[in-house]
Amino acid sequence: NDDFGSRNAIIVANEQEKRKLKRQFSKDGIESERVFLFTEVKGLEFNEVIVWKFFEHFESWRSDSREFNKFKYNLLYVCTTRAREKIYFYDGEKINSFWERPEIKEHISISESPEVLDSFFGTDETDGEKIQTAEKYEQLGNYKQAREIYAKLKQPRLDLVAKVDALIYEEERDFANAGRIWFSLEQWENAGNDYEKAKLWEDAERCWDKADNYQRQAFCLEQLGKFEDVALLYEIREDWNEAEKRWRDLSNWEKVAVVCEKQKKCVEAALEWKKVPNFERAADNYCLANEHKDAVRCLLEVDNWQRIEGIYRQASTLSKFADLCESRENWTTLEKVLTEIYTQKGWKWVSANDGKRLASVQEKNGNLDNAINTWLDVNGKELYNLLKKSIILS
Repeated sequence: NDDFGSRNAIIVANEQEKRKLKRQFSKDGIESERVFLFTEVKGLEFNEVIVWKFFEHFESWRSDSREFNKFKYNLLYVCTTRAREKIYFYDGEKINSFWERPEIKEHISISESPEVLDSFFGTDETDGEKIQTAEKYEQLGNYKQAREIYAKLKQPRLDLVAKVDALIYEEERDFANAGRIWFSLEQWENAGNDYEKAKLWEDAERCWDKADNYQRQAFCLEQLGKFEDVALLYEIREDWNEAEKRWRDLSNWEKVAVVCEKQKKCVEAALEWKKVPNFERAADNYCLANEHKDAVRCLLEVDNWQRIEGIYRQASTLSKFADLCESRENWTTLEKVLTEIYTQKGWKWVSANDGKRLASVQEKNGNLDNAINTWLDVNGKELYNLLKKSIILS
């Protein structure tokens, strides 16, 4: 027979016998992986086991010391406890005297008929049963044994064979080939992990992208030195905090400002817009943070008096806006604002000093007729001098 049950095994004494039996029980070019050395079976269990030439092996040692016998019988114990149902011993032509011992003989049967091994070589297992056995091998880390079973199924499962091949490559620390197999199986996380271990960062990055794991994808991009791509990736994923860190590392203040805005960090965004510089956007953010003085300072940088006026109007502080216009010598806007203030106040309540202030501004703007009217409304005592000046200018 060229095969035996997937839940059965043969235990041998040395590598030479192991290689010989593996070849003997090969099928379709696939050698049996369920031929084990004595030292390889600890912790494993099988339905049926053949122990191959156990006593013949030890007869060649030429020793009968107490320690030797202890070692031999310890191995014998390991072998006999591997079988759940049946255990067979094959020792060649000569039966060892061990089996003639009364305490042993009454518990065994000796046969030369190959039919006693029918159940061992039985092949009535379904593919489903074999797969269950192979999965148990996998769980124990016995990947070669699992692979053999998958490959010898009546309906071979190439996907399961490939999976075990990947596990074998991992065990051999050949992570590049393991990653390649996982990738072909669309096992993106496994492939990404193995490609990382092989330092194949581009392949790993592609896997993490397919696995929708952008943090690991970003890590691989960093290993490739693609720091801008890392920042953009965090932006796309709306991971604004990480995006901010990466753009700061790249000193890209405009991008830092944008992601700060996304996080409602208005003051921080304003500071970054000033670095760009973009004082209009900085002012927008200062206004959102109710930092109106800072917003005004930014707007002064770009002479946007219309927006500055809007800020003061919203705060109902037109008089302070007038002071600002005067300090910046913006006479045209100042005249308009003072006129509005005094009109709202009522001209009869405007003091002589206030009237003088407005008239002086109107003079600076060349609006002498308006200046005269202002004096008439608030301070007739100065009218003569103004008229005299008007005549001279005419």
